[in-house]
Amino acid sequence: MLVAEDIALAFADAGGGSFTALDVARFAPEPGRITAISGPSGSGKSTLLYVLAGLLPPQRGTVRDDAVSIYQLREGRRDAWRRRRIGFIFQDFHLVPELSPLANASLPATFARAGGARQRAAALLGELGVPTARRSIELLSRGERQRVAIARALLFDPPVILADEPSASLDRAAATELTAVLRRLAKDGRTVVLASHDDTLLAAADRHWRLDHGKLRTAA
Repeated sequence: MLVAEDIALAFADAGGGSFTALDVARFAPEPGRITAISGPSGSGKSTLLYVLAGLLPPQRGTVRDDAVSIYQLREGRRDAWRRRRIGFIFQDFHLVPELSPLANASLPATFARAGGARQRAAALLGELGVPTARRSIELLSRGERQRVAIARALLFDPPVILADEPSASLDRAAATELTAVLRRLAKDGRTVVLASHDDTLLAAADRHWRLDHGKLRTAA
């Protein structure tokens, strides 16, 4: 179970001072459930996801995955932990335009030397309804590109899925499809945490937190 405790993080502002990005006493999303985080732009939603993923060390506090304190791991071991345990769905997809859907979905295996990755990527793309015969993702719709990003996040079958504004710039039909995919992932026992302002996704969540000025509160 992923647990963040006593998390504090501040950034410098343009005036030479600083502002609080995160001030979170405890955040422990549960396996088998969708946990949503909403809040205004700049409230710290993406920052919290990056901290949970081991991508942004907090200035204070700990993030534990069961007995592992992830920020006590050396960078290489933390990268290996993230590949095994975290699937991150980025807001802007972070796909390589000139590569095919299959090449994009299997790209993380290039760094991990994992056998059978292309076969698993092809199976995931098939389950998600992505046309794998396309030579480039530029030939795909926004919704199809999102599903390629989801397949890539699932390549190593991680138990935790972190999704940063996953429905941004998707049309309503694609957002509805995305919601169904995230529900299925949670039903399979994964921990799903999403940062979003999309009412469709927020309504699908089992738990809804609001983040404002770095502080988490239960949403009304």
